[in-house]
Amino acid sequence: MDLEWSIRHLCINRKITTPGDVARPLSGVLVGVQSLQLTGRPRLIVPRKVPSRALSSNVALVNGGMRLFLLGLPLPLSLELANQLTYAAAVLVLVVSGVAPCRLSGGDHGRETAPGWLLRIQRKIENVRKDVSRLTSFIQAGNPRLFTRYPVKSSDEAAALLKSKKMELLALSARIRRYKDNIKRKQQNQAFRENERQFYHSLGTQEADCSDQTRPGMGALHDFWSGIWSEPFSVSRHGWIEREALAYQDVQPQEDAVITPELFQLAVGRLPHWRAAGPDSIRPFWLKKFSALHPALLRIFQRLLDSEVVPPPRFSLGATVLLPKKGDLSKPQNWRPITCLPSMNNFSHL
Repeated sequence: MDLEWSIRHLCINRKITTPGDVARPLSGVLVGVQSLQLTGRPRLIVPRKVPSRALSSNVALVNGGMRLFLLGLPLPLSLELANQLTYAAAVLVLVVSGVAPCRLSGGDHGRETAPGWLLRIQRKIENVRKDVSRLTSFIQAGNPRLFTRYPVKSSDEAAALLKSKKMELLALSARIRRYKDNIKRKQQNQAFRENERQFYHSLGTQEADCSDQTRPGMGALHDFWSGIWSEPFSVSRHGWIEREALAYQDVQPQEDAVITPELFQLAVGRLPHWRAAGPDSIRPFWLKKFSALHPALLRIFQRLLDSEVVPPPRFSLGATVLLPKKGDLSKPQNWRPITCLPSMNNFSHL
């Protein structure tokens, strides 16, 4: 069963009102998720347009259904299956909320669009610019009466109307700047309340020209970082490791750590809701909200900590994004790599 087919089927028949209605569609989406590679999943959208109360209600509905679904699965749950279940449940929540969870082929579902107020003002600006262009052409042709959109009878009236249209264009442009400044001010206030250090860092970072002409090619980036990380090097010990081992030989070894439910919930609370997803396309919000999986995840991470199991290598894969620094952006060394690991990988390190 294809994942896209499962999503389209759910969008048509999304009659899920009780937790008992969740098992069948969840298993259908899960089969579609299992048919894909970890890095081949569609990127789930952030449900900004869904009211928070509706989203919380739908999360609780799917979470209750997942508790019933887990009763029929063999335990212990594997890390891979828990990851697939989280993604499938997130898809189900988005579908029940009435939004397309990702961009499907043949449509624009999930595409990020500009806010409505900006689109309305941009349409007004486009119409005013057309009027300015027509008025200018008609005035230069010496026959302003050709401009039939407005009752213009003389060149003086046409010139006055042209001036009025240019002033309207400036006013609309100023309105966009004012709205954007207001939104930026609110975002900065929120960033200051949540993380002062990151806020001051963002103030000192200037926007750089990141056009395609300034970006280095993939070959240059690969050669630059391969020269740093792929070249073998030797470490000069000079006996310092032996001295450190001798200095701490009386220190008692640490007891085996036990992850209690309280520590687990504390780690869950530290995760930012909508941190960028890694190759698994799962944001921390879904891991935090699907509490039905928390007991299974606690057992999985405890076994990982006790080295009873080894996580699959694909859970160490990351999606690397290059952020511009200062200087010539055509040089690879002026780009800072940031790697987004799978959310469950970050989850296990808290």
